[in-house]
Amino acid sequence: KLVPAMIERGFGRVVNLASNAGVSGYAYTSGYCASKHAMVGYTRALAIDLAKTGVTINAVCPGWVDTDMVKTAVDRIADKTGRSGEEARSSLAKMTPQGRIITPEEVAHLVYSLCVDEARAIHGQALVIDGGQILK
Repeated sequence: KLVPAMIERGFGRVVNLASNAGVSGYAYTSGYCASKHAMVGYTRALAIDLAKTGVTINAVCPGWVDTDMVKTAVDRIADKTGRSGEEARSSLAKMTPQGRIITPEEVAHLVYSLCVDEARAIHGQALVIDGGQILK
C-alpha cells in the first residue's frame, strides 16, 4: 500500500535490509544466503519497475552488526568450539579488514543517507556495509 502512495506522490524511498550474504556466500548458511540473495534480486528487479516514478529502492547489506544476532553467533561459536565468548567475538571481528563489528548506528546512517532527496540517483543498488569483509 505504501509504494503505490509513493508513486502517486512522485517521491519515496524503499530500503530493504539484506546482508553481505546477499552478495557473497558463506559455508553452512545456504538457506540464509539464498534468502538474502532473493532480497537483493527483488530489490534490483523492482528498481526497474520504479525507475521513472520518483521512488527509489535499494538494499543495505551489512556484515556482522553488534545486535542480538551477533550475541547468538558468539554463544554458538563458543559452545561448539570451547572458545571463550571474547575469543568467539574476536573471531567474528577478524573477518573484516577493519577488525571490528559494525554498529547499528552505522547501518542506520547508511539507511538515512539513502532516504534524502540528494540520494535520488542511488537506485537498485546493494550497498554493502561490512568493514570490507567481502573483500577478503
